[in-house]
Amino acid sequence: MRTFTFKEFILRLSKLPLVHQPGPPSTTRHTDVLGYLVEVVSGQPFDVYLSKHIFDPLRMIDSGFDVPEESARAWQTV
Repeated sequence: MRTFTFKEFILRLSKLPLVHQPGPPSTTRHTDVLGYLVEVVSGQPFDVYLSKHIFDPLRMIDSGFDVPEESARAWQTV
């Protein structure tokens, strides 16, 4: 499976036809668009920006986009 950078994703997303006219309900993944905007404005990868400016100052040590393998044991499937 090929992965895309935020920039590639936004360029591909911008070429797709709209599912419906803009406005609620929205099916756009706003976090992807926001993530790319944050990267462009800050000059940092989105995950690094969130860690530095949100998660670390708030001491949110278990927050992020992926669960590290060493932390996976703390998660339990019900």
